Amino acid sequence: MYNSFSWPSLANLLVFLESQASATTLGIALETLWRSEGYIAKRGFPRYPNSVEGFPAVACSDSDNPGSYAAWSAAGAAADEQFGYFGRIWTWASSICAEWPGRDEDRYLGPWNHVTANPVLVVGNRFDPATRYEGALTVDTLLPRSALRRIAGAIKF
Repeated sequence: MYNSFSWPSLANLLVFLESQASATTLGIALETLWRSEGYIAKRGFPRYPNSVEGFPAVACSDSDNPGSYAAWSAAGAAADEQFGYFGRIWTWASSICAEWPGRDEDRYLGPWNHVTANPVLVVGNRFDPATRYEGALTVDTLLPRSALRRIAGAIKF
């Protein structure tokens, strides 16, 4: 769901699953979807999927995280209660941060409501189950001189 470029491949896979086509065509559909997700064309051979180390490197290094898996489990249950569906799974996906060794010591921790030297572009993406659009609205409201740009799809950098 992160990469709107992969949505056609995902749609074809879902059509396939609904029609219960052959194992050969399932393999082709899965291969097409796999190739459209998570690859950086400028590094590696032939292309390198960096999501395994890239996600926790950013998620864990740039945030404060509890040091026990019990805390992650409780937070996941609370997220399910508040948001439903993706709360627990998205929270648990970042539980690797409980034991992540790295930390960005000079990361920005706020304040989030001061006037900045330059305008801040806030990008909010629709239809992404993990990055809620409401968060972009909150940031835009907090930051003076910010400009909100809404994207009708998911963004992948």
